Amino acid sequence: MKKILVLLLIVKSALTFSQQLIIEEPLRYLALGDSYTIGQSVAIEDRFPVQLLDLLKSKYNLDDAEVDIIARTGWTTENLKAGIEIFFNDSVEYNLVSLLIGVNNQYQKKDIDDYRPAFTELLERAIEIAGNDRNRVFVVSIPDYSYTPSHAAIAGISEEIDAYNRINKEVSFTMGVRYVDITGISRRGLKQPELVASDGLHPSGVQYSEWVQLISEALNKPLHDLAPAAEDTTLKVRVDDEQLYIDLPDPGGNLSIFDIKGRLVKEEILLSEKISISIQDLISGYYIVNYTLEDQKFSGKVFVN
Repeated sequence: MKKILVLLLIVKSALTFSQQLIIEEPLRYLALGDSYTIGQSVAIEDRFPVQLLDLLKSKYNLDDAEVDIIARTGWTTENLKAGIEIFFNDSVEYNLVSLLIGVNNQYQKKDIDDYRPAFTELLERAIEIAGNDRNRVFVVSIPDYSYTPSHAAIAGISEEIDAYNRINKEVSFTMGVRYVDITGISRRGLKQPELVASDGLHPSGVQYSEWVQLISEALNKPLHDLAPAAEDTTLKVRVDDEQLYIDLPDPGGNLSIFDIKGRLVKEEILLSEKISISIQDLISGYYIVNYTLEDQKFSGKVFVN
């Protein structure tokens, strides 16, 4: 039996965590989630759990590795909880478990106050399935589907997705499991159409491959290297009297404005925290506003009449 040990630091907490992540053969991976986990509108081999399994098999030279998926399009936290009870095979000993859930709670306008206890319960179940080894569990953030052609014209989605991700990230670190933030990748969907599936809503196999690279990197990182709390990456922008007003987290970064087709229409370095930019030359429609400061990236969406 092959065993590969990835060294980790102990998380300082009231709980005691294992120092090592053990990827062993046979590798049995269980992916829990919704349409993003089942890979709606992409081929089976393009689903992120399948791509991750292929990468791990290649990286660690594993011959015996399998992935099971418990996920359905449209599932909320409540649906996933019921699905686990129905479809979980307790005869399999899983040594890697992922959890990605919450977008349909947001989409269906569920009470966000109910999300924290529901997500916590699901994460506890995931840890239990992984033999109570927290190092074998990772959480994936919720993508932002407002950066897709089908939902680009709907305001408020990004802010709500950020609120859900703040919760699932805080819970993940409180419980001592890895958290992989792929939301920033999803917010390139309008600039890079190849990141969106043919349905105009879900991630493509290309986007999932970028997720998998981040996941692979996270599996090799000590927990203390991963940020303990979610950051608000939503840029506050508004339009008034042919001026675009932007509240910047810090000055000195680069501002880029893209149209709905991903074409760059404006770019400049901003030196003030609150600024206004003339948009007289912009035609009516939605625009993506990106602000990059060193390794921090913020994004917003605005409609110009």
